[in-house]
Amino acid sequence: MIEIENWKTYSKKLPLIGVIGLVNEWMTIYPCLQQAVKIFDEILIVGDSASEKSKFYLEKFILDHYTFKNKIHFVDLGEIDPWPWLVFPRSGVHYNSVSDIPIKCSPKAGFKRFNFAKVKFPNTILCSVHSDIILFDNSRERIYERMSNVENPFFDSEWYSMITLYDKSHIKTFLSNDSTLGNLKKDPNLNQRTIYDYPGDWGLMSYYSSSLLTVGPDPVIHEFEAFYPWSKKTQCEKKGQDNSFPHAIHLEFIRDSCKNKNFKDESWKILNLKNINNDIKLLEEIKILDNLNFGVKFELNNDYQLIIEEI
Repeated sequence: MIEIENWKTYSKKLPLIGVIGLVNEWMTIYPCLQQAVKIFDEILIVGDSASEKSKFYLEKFILDHYTFKNKIHFVDLGEIDPWPWLVFPRSGVHYNSVSDIPIKCSPKAGFKRFNFAKVKFPNTILCSVHSDIILFDNSRERIYERMSNVENPFFDSEWYSMITLYDKSHIKTFLSNDSTLGNLKKDPNLNQRTIYDYPGDWGLMSYYSSSLLTVGPDPVIHEFEAFYPWSKKTQCEKKGQDNSFPHAIHLEFIRDSCKNKNFKDESWKILNLKNINNDIKLLEEIKILDNLNFGVKFELNNDYQLIIEEI
C-alpha cells in the first residue's frame, strides 16, 4: 500500500543543510563549525571573496576533523554579480531608479548563497547560519520541529532567537529607544523573551529548499536582504518575533573591526552574566564556549574595551 504522509511527518525526514557565508570571519569559523557539524547533515560554505586567513581556519578545521571532510563543501562566488542590471525598489512600491550598489552587499551575497544551495541540495531544509554563530546542542531537533509546523512550506520560513555576547561574561541587550539607565525596556518592535534575546534574523533561519522563495533587496532598506515573493508574514510576523528560548550565541563583535574597540558609551546597555543568574538554563548553555577552540582570546575589560589577541 502507498504510504500517505503530510508535511509534518515528511519534513522531519528531509536532510538538514547548513548554509554559511564566509568573508573574513577567521576568528569564529572554526568554533562555528565545531557545533555545526553536530547539527547538520551537510554544510555548504559560500565565500564572498573569503580572506586567506578565513580559508586557513576552514582548512584547519577540516584537517583537525577529517571524518567530517565529505560533509563540508566550499565554493567562493565573490566576484560574481548576480544582478548587473539591477533596479532597486526605492519607495517600496515602484522601481524607479537604478542602483550601483557594489557586488559585495547583503542581498547579492544572500542571493548567490541561497540559490546555489537550492540547486545543490534540492528537497532539503536549508538553514542560514552566519559564520559567527555558535549553535546550541539541541538546535537540530528544535529546527525540525518548527519547520514541521509551517503552514505553507512553499512560501514560509522560520527565524530563530539568539543571544549576542561580547565575551564569555557580557551579554548585549536590545532595548526600546526610550530606555534609560535603571529603566531598561524591551524593544516594542521585537517579540522578545527577555531584553537580551534577539528574536530572529538572517543569522539563523530556515526554509524548504524546493520552495518558491528567493533572496532580493529589502523594499524599505535596500542594502539588506529580504525574501521574495515578499510577504508581511515573513518580514513582520516571523522575522524578529521569536520569543522562544535562544537557539544559539552570536559572537557579533569577535572580528578584526572590533579589536580593541571601546564600548564605554553603551556600557549601561551591557549586562554582566552575573546579573541574569536567574536564567539558569541559558547560563548552562553558554558554558559550551569553554569547549570550543578559538584562534583568539577575547575579553571585555573593566574599561569596556574589547581586547582580542591571537593565540
